[in-house]
Amino acid sequence: MRFETKLFSLAATVIVIFTLAVISGCGGSEGEGGKVIAAGDTVSLTYKGTLDDGSVFDSTTTGNSFKFVAGAGQVIPGFDKAVLGMALNESKTFTIPDTLAYGPRNEPIHQTVPRSFFPEDMTLEAGSTIQLQNNQGQPFPGTVTEVTEDSVALTLDNNHPLAGENLTFEIKVVGIN
Repeated sequence: MRFETKLFSLAATVIVIFTLAVISGCGGSEGEGGKVIAAGDTVSLTYKGTLDDGSVFDSTTTGNSFKFVAGAGQVIPGFDKAVLGMALNESKTFTIPDTLAYGPRNEPIHQTVPRSFFPEDMTLEAGSTIQLQNNQGQPFPGTVTEVTEDSVALTLDNNHPLAGENLTFEIKVVGIN
């Protein structure tokens, strides 16, 4: 009986020590110096971004890093969320759904406007891209789809080029300030 009691006591002590180590962050989850990314930290990292088909849409070049303030809305929401809690020199691969990246893709708007809306000397040809302005004076592109003597048919596509795409990132944290 005495041996079993000592064995139980030893096992309980080991469990308590292990639990304290996990709670206090021992065991490698904090990185060098115990610093992990929190909102407001300036983060430097290297990354490669790919689409579901494996094609690379963006990456940092060798020796360069990407810097931003975590949690400040300077990057897409899913990226901000994924880096919080990461440690210096930690690497991670994660996929961000389109809803936390550039949103789902919206169908382009097709609109026909009178030819008189455009300057007389402006050359309008089907397939060309022109700059338009919204009611607030902000520019946005439009694609000319058809030109007649009286009207111009346009396709207005305000989607980000990566709208509707899930984005996979391979990142490595190289600095936390």
